[in-house]
Amino acid sequence: MKSRIITFALIAILCFTYLGVFADDRGVDLYPASTETVSGEKWGYIDQTGAFAIQPGYNFAREFNDSGIAIVGNGDNEFDICKVYFINKSGKVISGPFSSFLPDFENGIAVLNTMDSGSTVVDSSGRVLFTSEYKIHDYQDGLLSFSDENMKYGFMDLTGKVVIPAKFLNAEDFNDGRAVVETGEDKFSVIDKSGKVLEVLKCYNDYESSEGFTSFYDEKSKLYGYKNYSGDVVIEPAFYSAGRFTRGYAVVSVESQEICDTYGLIDTKGKYILKPEYSGITYLGSDMFAASRNLSAPYSDYYYPKALFNIKGEQLSDFKFYRINQFEGDHAVACDNTSTFFIDKKGNMVDTLPNLPGIGDIKYMGGILQAKLDGGLAYLKENGAILWQKDRIIPLNGRIKANVVSFRRDYHTYIEYPEITGLEDPAVQESINKKLKAEFIGEYENTPASSNDEYPEDISYDFSVSLNKNLLIIEKTGYWYPIGAAHGLPSMEYFHIDIKTGTFYQLKDLFKAGSKYADELTSLVDNQIALNTKISSTFPDDGMTYFEEKPEVTEDHDFVLGSDSLKIYYFPYAIASYVAGFPEFEIPYGQIGSIIDTSGAFWNSFDKTIIDNKPKLFRNIDSSIVSQIESLMGSYEQNIISAINSNTFSTVEHCLLKGSNLYNSQKKLVSNLSSKNTKEKLNKYEIYAVEKGDASNTYRVYVIEEVAVKYSGEDFVNNKYSWCYTVEPDEDSKYKLSDIVKW
Repeated sequence: MKSRIITFALIAILCFTYLGVFADDRGVDLYPASTETVSGEKWGYIDQTGAFAIQPGYNFAREFNDSGIAIVGNGDNEFDICKVYFINKSGKVISGPFSSFLPDFENGIAVLNTMDSGSTVVDSSGRVLFTSEYKIHDYQDGLLSFSDENMKYGFMDLTGKVVIPAKFLNAEDFNDGRAVVETGEDKFSVIDKSGKVLEVLKCYNDYESSEGFTSFYDEKSKLYGYKNYSGDVVIEPAFYSAGRFTRGYAVVSVESQEICDTYGLIDTKGKYILKPEYSGITYLGSDMFAASRNLSAPYSDYYYPKALFNIKGEQLSDFKFYRINQFEGDHAVACDNTSTFFIDKKGNMVDTLPNLPGIGDIKYMGGILQAKLDGGLAYLKENGAILWQKDRIIPLNGRIKANVVSFRRDYHTYIEYPEITGLEDPAVQESINKKLKAEFIGEYENTPASSNDEYPEDISYDFSVSLNKNLLIIEKTGYWYPIGAAHGLPSMEYFHIDIKTGTFYQLKDLFKAGSKYADELTSLVDNQIALNTKISSTFPDDGMTYFEEKPEVTEDHDFVLGSDSLKIYYFPYAIASYVAGFPEFEIPYGQIGSIIDTSGAFWNSFDKTIIDNKPKLFRNIDSSIVSQIESLMGSYEQNIISAINSNTFSTVEHCLLKGSNLYNSQKKLVSNLSSKNTKEKLNKYEIYAVEKGDASNTYRVYVIEEVAVKYSGEDFVNNKYSWCYTVEPDEDSKYKLSDIVKW
């Protein structure tokens, strides 16, 4: 008996020990939260008290799933390739890092995709299920859809086993054991999970079909109606446009005598629930709809005030909401001109829930509310009490900070501007802040928005800020959109401010008096344009096409200073097309040293590095890759000369991708020149530009070389060459040169 008790006790201890080791804290609610740092915004997680349970250290952070796993990432852009991790609520990395786009959990599965083919599937616990050579798309009803290199679609299970081969032009997700697939051009069928065809759909397409209805265009009447999937007309053509059905209702439009068409809502019999009297209609769930007032103006109903309607077609509110989100239960989040709040199904504001200043979204997360309004983030109780609010303060050094100040005049005008704190001289600080405020909101602060609702403008401005020694550099970026236009106009302006004196420096302050700096900068910009044009002629899809071959740099030109160069830029349409954005021309300080006022206050207000050349990056390329390419080119330029002069190809061989065009041609070149007693001397070379190549992980490097060549019995003669080298990784992932063309 005693031994049984001891045995039971040991088992109990072991069980509790096991549970202690492997128990998780999934029941603890954690919420994504961020802080501003010198290196940018960093994300972590707070608990219900507002304290950080996982310290900020990631660039991006998703919410925790029901299994207590969150997806986080580090990278430059949330929508580009980054380093992805799966963590638990203790902050421990369960799996990763993966190099992929940042995924979400959908139906308990996360799919990690890269730019190329190949995917990794992770379950809700953060466990890697499998890696596939195929590009995996969605998971639903027990199967994953995928596509092969020929863009044919099929399905696989959660072990990675292909259960339906990739043979379809397109494939929708499975639902209740059935999926619609495109078997041929505009030919659709319903299949089961074995791939067996259950039904051939005579009238179906990816965009207009839903809930058994497909809209169609009648050539005779020039109007749209609806057919069922068997091809029978079920709603006669009567509409100028016909949308997809959602829960038994569809938005249609009729031609109007005004500028724009008007929209209505029909049921499956074609009967109007809302007559075609509105500029747009949106389904909000729970048989509720938002309809936009018809102003007969040529732009999206996104910008119109909206009213709430029920399924009976009854108008429940005035046209006073600029945005209404989907109903969840009895409430929906809505926005008026300047604030965000909850409404009920009668269109009334819910007084027991927060009404917050700013435009954005409020949502429930467990028992608390998350509010994302006007660039801010906060967590609140239902009574509006703040549990945690993001401190929108950007640290610049130990004491100097930039506060982010929000200004909203109305729904269409939102501006963020900086307020600097921590400067030694309060008077200088006040002077700087007064001028910055005027530069950002001066023309809007005391000016009401236009009362003409038919032709509004959408205006936004924000900023970024950096501090180099005593030079504060603020980038003001904006977008002005005359609503209804094809697109708006972006703007960009830099302020260079001395934190000691409060001086706002101009371009002229960088140069010696009487130096004719504008002419010198014009010459340097024109030279870069000529080289960029040569690149465009060599690779038509790359480089840039300019309206002007020799644009002028004015004495008060737009500019920004970097740590090693001056950057001159032009606005869209000034010298290139709109899609070219802001054409920039970077000029290293070493190229303009003779005209810089090196004793001037502007030049001495910041730390800098003097260089003569800096590669132009046509696309965003990681700085570590650029460094590797620079090192490779430096080794190649020196060693190819040594190889030629000594007839030892092995000297340069390590720089070349074995078996490549360049490897083979350079091997012959070394032998041929040596046999002719030809000698070379490298005077100098410059990497002018680097850009991504057509294939993954390949780069094009544009190099300008000055080489002295001595043929047998002759003197050295200087020659100038322009070569474009292709760089790609070898089997060991080391970058090597593989090809060469003139440019």
